[in-house]
Amino acid sequence: MPASRSGKEASIPTSSMADIAFLLIIFFMVTAVFIHVREDRVLVDCREMRPSEILSYLEPKLTRNPGKPVILYTASTRPLTPSTSR
Repeated sequence: MPASRSGKEASIPTSSMADIAFLLIIFFMVTAVFIHVREDRVLVDCREMRPSEILSYLEPKLTRNPGKPVILYTASTRPLTPSTSR
């Protein structure tokens, strides 16, 4: 015997949906971290350094753990130029 349905229709309350959306927007705006570094410097492990200093900083770390990944976040507006300094 099939179950009988009552006359009530299921609904999702959406009255506070806009409030929740605005609170989330404000939360992400407040917690976002913006870092501005001079053009001739980069951030590595939250330390500001020149591009020529990166290799000497990473060498001891990669010697201890050769499988350690190095992740680069680059700006899409900057052209990629190979570095010849060692």
